[in-house]
Amino acid sequence: MGYDSLWTGDRVLAPYVPGAPCPSGDGEMPRAYENHMDPQVALTFAASHTTRVHLGTSNLNGLWLPPIMLARALTTLDLLSQGHLIVGLGLGWMPDEYTAVSVPWKGRGARLDETPDVPEEYWAGDVFSHRGPLLTIPETVGGLKPRQRPGPPVLLAAFTPGGLRRIGRRLDGWLLVVIPIAHLTDMWDVIRKEAVQADRDPSALRTALRLNPA
Repeated sequence: MGYDSLWTGDRVLAPYVPGAPCPSGDGEMPRAYENHMDPQVALTFAASHTTRVHLGTSNLNGLWLPPIMLARALTTLDLLSQGHLIVGLGLGWMPDEYTAVSVPWKGRGARLDETPDVPEEYWAGDVFSHRGPLLTIPETVGGLKPRQRPGPPVLLAAFTPGGLRRIGRRLDGWLLVVIPIAHLTDMWDVIRKEAVQADRDPSALRTALRLNPA
């Protein structure tokens, strides 16, 4: 059909009355969310049927798995897709889902800030460990590596100053949704300026824009 990439989202609940309004449209949750498959399993199935199309997550709620298991899952998927994975991470917006997966809602921004460090370190060397402000992973041999080196591109769905800084300074791009163009360009300027200050090439940053058509 000519598509260059296929993307999945990440929902585990579809309550009739969510604990927070849906951030798009009129605040109502789209009823299509009642039918969400596991995103990584769905992409693994898609990977077995293509050698060309890129496979992405828009977005994968990065805190619902322990970071070491997230790193293993992403590495596995990149290998099985022959290096066609695009990782899009985010937080989600519904507290109900955090309750369902036994992950604290409070402090999620700080945890998401550190979570991408774990896959990056997991992919980097033959020996892996992590000790950060919130996460500790004991040293282990890290034999499993992704097809893409140094790793699949990691995009972040972020709209706070801290998230925009991390994209510019550390990550591969921005996973965004349709917002007023003035806000979009202002935030993109922040990301590019952060990249320059970190001695990175801002033109190498990528974006993926998600539009949910009615």
